[in-house]
Amino acid sequence: MAFARSSALLLLLLPLAAALGPAEMMANHFLLAKAAPPPAPPQKQTSLGTRMVLGALGGMGAATVCHPLDVVRVQMQIDGGGGAAKAYKNPLDATIQIIQRKGFFSGLYTGIDAAYLRQWTYGSCRVGIYAWLLNAFTKKDKDGKSLPVPFHEKLFMGSTAGAIGSMAGLPTEVALVRMSAEAHILKKYSLSRCCVGNILGH
Repeated sequence: MAFARSSALLLLLLPLAAALGPAEMMANHFLLAKAAPPPAPPQKQTSLGTRMVLGALGGMGAATVCHPLDVVRVQMQIDGGGGAAKAYKNPLDATIQIIQRKGFFSGLYTGIDAAYLRQWTYGSCRVGIYAWLLNAFTKKDKDGKSLPVPFHEKLFMGSTAGAIGSMAGLPTEVALVRMSAEAHILKKYSLSRCCVGNILGH
C-alpha cells in the first residue's frame, strides 16, 4: 500500500519537475537579459583635420613653457661668434643678461609667434598625420577589438609624418632661430611673417 502511494506521488511530481526545468531556464534568461548592459554605440572616428588642430594646440602649450629655454640655447650657441669674447658664463648668466638687456617677455619670449607658427605647420602635421595613419592601418579582430600594430609599420608611419611635417615647417624653423637670436642683436623682425618674407626675399 505504501509502495503504491509512493509511486502515485512520484508520478504526480515527475511532470511538475519536468515543467520546472524549462521554466527556470526561461526565468534565468529573462533576468540576465534585463541585467545585461545595452550595447555600446560605435565610436566616431576623429578626422585628420581635428587631429592636426589638437596636435598644434598641444604643441603651442609646450612652446609657451619651453620657448625661453630655446632662446637661451640659441643665444649661447651664437655667443662668441666671429672671434668675439664670450658674454655668457652659463645658462643662468645668459638668462639674467637677456632679461636685463631686453626685459622678461621681450627677451625670453622673442620669436614666440614663430614658435606658434611652427607648431601649426610642423607640429600639426607630425602628430596629426601619424595619429591618422595609425588609426587607418589598425586592423580589428572578429569582435571589433583593435589588433596591435607591428613596430616596423609604426616606424614607417612616424617617418612619413615627420618628413611631411619637416617640409611644411622648415620656413618657420628658420624664422624661429633667427628671431630667437634677436635677444642678442638689434631687433630686425617684428613678426614671424616678416621674418619669413625677409628670408624668401634674399
